[in-house]
Amino acid sequence: MKSQSPPSGAEPTIVSTGTIIRPIMLLKARGVEPGQIAARAGLDSRAVDDPSALMPFPVAMRFFEEASLALNDPCLGLTVVNDATLKNYGITGFILANHAVLIDGLRDMAEHVARIAPAIQIQVHDGPILTEVSLHIDWPGRGAELLVQDVLAGLAKHAPEATGGDWGVTAVHLRQAEEFPERFLATFGVMPTFGADRNSLTFRTRDLLRTVPKADSMVLTHMHEAIETQIRKRRAAAGRSANVLAISGCVVDLGSGTVHHPDGERESLTSKERELLSFFASKANQIVTHESIERDLWGIGKNVLSYAPAVAIRRLRKKIEADPSHPVNLVTVFGEGWKLVVPPQ
Repeated sequence: MKSQSPPSGAEPTIVSTGTIIRPIMLLKARGVEPGQIAARAGLDSRAVDDPSALMPFPVAMRFFEEASLALNDPCLGLTVVNDATLKNYGITGFILANHAVLIDGLRDMAEHVARIAPAIQIQVHDGPILTEVSLHIDWPGRGAELLVQDVLAGLAKHAPEATGGDWGVTAVHLRQAEEFPERFLATFGVMPTFGADRNSLTFRTRDLLRTVPKADSMVLTHMHEAIETQIRKRRAAAGRSANVLAISGCVVDLGSGTVHHPDGERESLTSKERELLSFFASKANQIVTHESIERDLWGIGKNVLSYAPAVAIRRLRKKIEADPSHPVNLVTVFGEGWKLVVPPQ
């Protein structure tokens, strides 16, 4: 059964193709059509060539997984860093590259990542001697591990490059299980601690106090303006009728009718299931009566007895509940109807 916890961010995370641009570049370099990988991940194949395309966060995670499988590369997140530049990390890369002092760039990047993509949390814990940069991705599964590899390896590579210095991280902690340790050693310059309680890099604080010679304050201003635009676009995408619904144990893209589970599994809703779930979503955390479903969705009058809503709800629960016999998302309110339980988003 699907029993893993769902993302717990304050709102459903919508990300851009910038999140997956590194695996897209790698696929193209290896002669693999990224559109095919996108389709397997539940993304319109045209989106891989559209820098303005937005997608639910689970779709991006699935893209990393599918790309890893297509290239038979379990360390895809490390591989994509090899040919990437800070520009390939989008807005966050430009922020890091254009602060006059590196640690200020890291702090600003962490703050804006939290606003752009609530499911990705970066924290900077600075001290007089050592500074730790931790990364938590609020989505379990292989895709998240690969993105962690990508982001941390990118920071380990590009932070020194931005200052023009010959230095590196002093420690790496990864939550994932140990695999191909020699590849991680080659990437980070130190052997990571696998199976740790957090994902993090440790730097010498004096290295992060270095200046960034090519920093441009004007570019930084434009980046901040771009971030505000991106935030508005993503919130609008999450708020449309074809929105992203984050409930316990899964995220549902009501636009495409796709249920995304943390283990990477996807299920498709029928048109009636999608219509029914959208109806409940429009009345989230409210009691919905049998009569209102019959009237508004089936067009059945109140004097006609029908079991259609109960049957449809039973089928829907099989796709959105970890244990359909003990539902926590679409619950029965005895004697009154049903209620879709949706956390604050």
